Amino acid sequence: MLFAEGDDGLDFLRDRAGRSLQHVLQSAPEPSYFQMLRPLFKGPFAAGGGFTKDSGNAMLQSGGADFIVYGKLFTSNPDLPARFQKDAALTDWNPATFYSGTPEGYTDYKSL
Repeated sequence: MLFAEGDDGLDFLRDRAGRSLQHVLQSAPEPSYFQMLRPLFKGPFAAGGGFTKDSGNAMLQSGGADFIVYGKLFTSNPDLPARFQKDAALTDWNPATFYSGTPEGYTDYKSL
């Protein structure tokens, strides 16, 4: 979980699909985890961690988050918004290149 506190209190709250606090809330499956947190925080709420286009849109439409964070999916699809808009195929990421110290895996994925 990540949060930032400003002069007027908490500025934003982000969590990755309930993975951080899930250890504390063992009985809460991931969708209800967001449902539990969202009413407690009125500021910008970012949700991330394994969302697809459809599950991200569903989260936004339900009001469970204000925006969706796409990490690895965006890394391997630098034109992710265009792919989502066109319902184009997505490129799988290569975890062997993560944090490798080289630009491979970060700069070599192809756009549509």
